[in-house]
Amino acid sequence: MIAHEALGHLAEADQLPNTPLAKKLGEQIAPEFVSLSDGNVENGHGNDRYDDEGVPVRKVEILKDGIFNEPLLDRERAYELGVSPNGHARAESYAFEPMVRMRNTYFEPGDWSFEELVSEVKHGYYLVRPGPGQTGVDSSFTVGVLEGYTIENGEIGEPIFNATATGRALDALPGIRGLGKELDFENTYCGKGQVVRVSMGGPHVLFERGIRVV
Repeated sequence: MIAHEALGHLAEADQLPNTPLAKKLGEQIAPEFVSLSDGNVENGHGNDRYDDEGVPVRKVEILKDGIFNEPLLDRERAYELGVSPNGHARAESYAFEPMVRMRNTYFEPGDWSFEELVSEVKHGYYLVRPGPGQTGVDSSFTVGVLEGYTIENGEIGEPIFNATATGRALDALPGIRGLGKELDFENTYCGKGQVVRVSMGGPHVLFERGIRVV
């Protein structure tokens, strides 16, 4: 949920000029062990060989070793930046104009086991399944939590209900402490004026700060 809502939408080049990321291309915005990508993945809901402008889809390393490395592009935004498009122009159907959209957005795996990540938490939450979310151009995000649990002294506890995770991407990303070893994806849909198929996910991610659960 964080990969998609907190950073993915900000990295869509039609949104980028209005966000705090606009002047951070090439800058460190997360720890060096954090990378985040978008592209085709095995059984990905957003997979395509070509985008809706005929450009081959390729993997985009949005974050590479913590550096904001590359935004998601259509032909128009790529031309404006003087670079090649990367296959992220998508339309809901032939009746719509293609626009810059995510496909399958995920954090790259790290080297922590799930048990190691949980054991580091004195007081926090294990957020399992996301609900609807939204992103602000100021890098703020809000995501509903369909399934979650408390964590106390390294132990998963009681379920939480009617919860929401909120924060700002540029505050949350520097607070990443560790990344799990195993990738997991959820196939869903994203609406940004048009509804398209997407997947979101990655490994378990341990945040030390930057996200509030209310």
